[in-house]
Amino acid sequence: MTSILVSPEKRNSELASQLERSGLRIIAWPPVQLDPALNQFALDDAIGNLFGYDWLILKSAPAAQFFLKRFTEAGRSVDELDGLRVWAIGEQTIASLRENQIHIDIEAEGRVSNRIVEALADYVGGHQLLSGLNFLLPSANITRETYQDRLEEVGARVDAVITYRTTSDADALAQLNALRLGGGIDFVLFESPGEIEALAQLFDTADLSQLLREITIVCADQQIEVAVQGFGIAPILKPSAPANNSLSDLILASAPSRQ
Repeated sequence: MTSILVSPEKRNSELASQLERSGLRIIAWPPVQLDPALNQFALDDAIGNLFGYDWLILKSAPAAQFFLKRFTEAGRSVDELDGLRVWAIGEQTIASLRENQIHIDIEAEGRVSNRIVEALADYVGGHQLLSGLNFLLPSANITRETYQDRLEEVGARVDAVITYRTTSDADALAQLNALRLGGGIDFVLFESPGEIEALAQLFDTADLSQLLREITIVCADQQIEVAVQGFGIAPILKPSAPANNSLSDLILASAPSRQ
């Protein structure tokens, strides 16, 4: 059966009902809910041994928010972060750090950080100087970023420490991820830019290109297509006219045959 992933707000929409009546399986991703990690022992240990790290990578605004919250709750001063190099990814992350008067050594304003290793290598003076460096990466530890592998390939160590949760329904997220990895999702439908942001936040990544690389993306209009491309996603389908029937017809015409 052909499956299409939609936002939880659109699970019972008229378009979803049309597609279900046509034989498609509708799957809604779990609602995003940002909270501290249930177990913060690893984070507390990392904070207690902060100066065993050379770099702090803050990959998102939630990463900055929850790391700094736990850091200050531990009685630490943000001035202590001056002993680390700080890499900030995303405009909201950069703005949050500036608001908290935390220095930033490297800024990546774009959503897709595919040049992170090259930028770091340029900063330190070459890839060979990345070897032996230790990186702290506060995250929800859901999606392994491509730059984690690339840093480790050149001899660096990256500690991805669970700092926050992106949903209260961990079981639903695990089931969705298993379905995705098993090829059980054919389409993802985006009807607003906010839905793209939500899915990226749910999976804790700004680069959806790897996450959705074998899934066809359906955009309701050109504005959403532009927003989707900002996350590095392709291929993309969009209707010639912004109407439910057009979207339904487009999806059904492109649906693979699964008996």
